[in-house]
Amino acid sequence: MSVMFENTDGWVKEKIRGITHRSRVTFTAAAAAGILAHMYTLTNKLPNYDELTFGAGGVGVTVSSGRWGLEALHQLSILLVGESYSLPWFSGMIAIAFMALAACYVVKFLDIRQDILCVLTGSVLVVYPAFTCAMFFMFTARYYAFAVFLMAWGLYQFDRQLSVASQRKREGVSGYRRSLFFAWLAGIGCVMLATSVFQAYYPLAAGLCVVKLIQMCLGGEAGEYGKVFRKAWIYLAMLVAAVALYILSAKAVAALAGDPLSGYRGMNQLGTIRAAQIPWMVKEIYKSVILLFTSDFYQVNPTAFLRVALAVCCLFTAVLSAVCMW
Repeated sequence: MSVMFENTDGWVKEKIRGITHRSRVTFTAAAAAGILAHMYTLTNKLPNYDELTFGAGGVGVTVSSGRWGLEALHQLSILLVGESYSLPWFSGMIAIAFMALAACYVVKFLDIRQDILCVLTGSVLVVYPAFTCAMFFMFTARYYAFAVFLMAWGLYQFDRQLSVASQRKREGVSGYRRSLFFAWLAGIGCVMLATSVFQAYYPLAAGLCVVKLIQMCLGGEAGEYGKVFRKAWIYLAMLVAAVALYILSAKAVAALAGDPLSGYRGMNQLGTIRAAQIPWMVKEIYKSVILLFTSDFYQVNPTAFLRVALAVCCLFTAVLSAVCMW
């Protein structure tokens, strides 16, 4: 028995020593920022309309809204701890821990190495309005945070395994097909599963892929636009496969559960796109971008100061990007 504990203790110490400096910095910064920013939510009980409607035993509408992953996590929670308790310290700290872990993998995916940027990335991710809103739904906060972590881990593994497969193929080493398989499995699977918990995490994954491509244009791959375009098509293929698999899974789970997709937010039209809708969708995309600087957009920028700050940041980013590309 003592030998077993000694081996376990040695394994844990080895894993801790293997954690990189930037991961330690990112996790610590994100956890500290999360606790400070959400301290009031952690130390007070703030019930909302969903919690009052569904009570302690529910997590809201799941399968009929295409969120079968949320239902799966809820059932797993019942198996492990019983019901979906709305305990601020319990759910809140778990949610912050998952978001801090997600920040670590976002930093790895984007290959951010400077300590200050690691701190800012972790802090922004855990205090962003979207996660702050999720913390008001405390009885589901840990599920949503886990989905973000899963998505970030999947993107990192997708990129890493693709690089490993490419290197092995170039060096003539066996195993590159296995790495390629795990890359697509992690990318498609994790993005699909995160989307099944909450659909908003799909555009988050797409956004991180776009940021990665911008980094390639401004970094070591600047001028190698063929390489950037190839990577863009790879990301696009992964994202299309993930959303296609999500649509199929959502419809299949709804059919098996006997709980058809509802008309809420057009879920019953999931996967249906009419050509006549495309111009309207493009117009809405650009309209949403403009609204970030002109009016309150889904409570992301409720004050004039925030709108001006967003405009200044975007202008500074555009100028800096142009200078770097030049």
